[in-house]
Amino acid sequence: MNFSIIEIKEIISTLSIYENMDYCGFSISFLKRRLSKLFETHNIKKISQFYEILKDDETRDRIIGEIFVESTEMFRDPAFWRYIRDNILKNIEPNSTIWVPNEASGEEILSLSIILKELKLSNNLKLICNNPSKHSCQNIRNGLLRTSNYEINHLNYKRLENFDLFESYFTKENNFYKASQDLTVNILCKQSNYKKTIENEKVAMILSRNQALYYNHNFSEQYFEFLYQKLMSGGLLSIGIKEKMPQSIAEKMYVVSETEKIYKK
Repeated sequence: MNFSIIEIKEIISTLSIYENMDYCGFSISFLKRRLSKLFETHNIKKISQFYEILKDDETRDRIIGEIFVESTEMFRDPAFWRYIRDNILKNIEPNSTIWVPNEASGEEILSLSIILKELKLSNNLKLICNNPSKHSCQNIRNGLLRTSNYEINHLNYKRLENFDLFESYFTKENNFYKASQDLTVNILCKQSNYKKTIENEKVAMILSRNQALYYNHNFSEQYFEFLYQKLMSGGLLSIGIKEKMPQSIAEKMYVVSETEKIYKK
């Protein structure tokens, strides 16, 4: 379905009445792509039909999960994972928190959990992520990944020049691969938007890679300012290699790695 800008804005306004469906900060082009795919997947022909199915709690929860852009790959950009493995993670204070905002389907936080396991740091750091969909959150907590991406996940892992233990971390269950319990036991996935995930504590590192690519300019700046405020002094913020840190935030941080876009408060 081909949406006009007026229709997109109308849909954004209607969705905002539901909890965890405020998309005012997302770019029109992003929402147009996601809604077009959503309508095609669910065979929705009219906007009024879409509004009707949103009234069902379970269907609405699934749609919230589907609007997210899924990472699709574990160890995406292997050079980034190699860098934080060799230069960052061993230097984070024990009992500190690492936060992955808006984790779509578990690939990012499971990649992190595997690296911490291989560094023998699994019990040293707390891993927190969030997703506004109950269904998606449950899959992340259970360590479920779709089988269609297994080969690329394994290939990315091998590019890290790591122990080739990837296959020992997962078992196949129907259309998913399930991560071993020792990888998920320290992962806390909260069903919430990013603003409600971290309350009083400060975090040592935030992995927010390629999130802001889908936000409009003003919201992107607000988003990074929020993440900055949640970091402890000396905390690290990682953004996607295609993203640009707003100048108002960049001038308050040190560049740890320009190539991997890692900044220090």
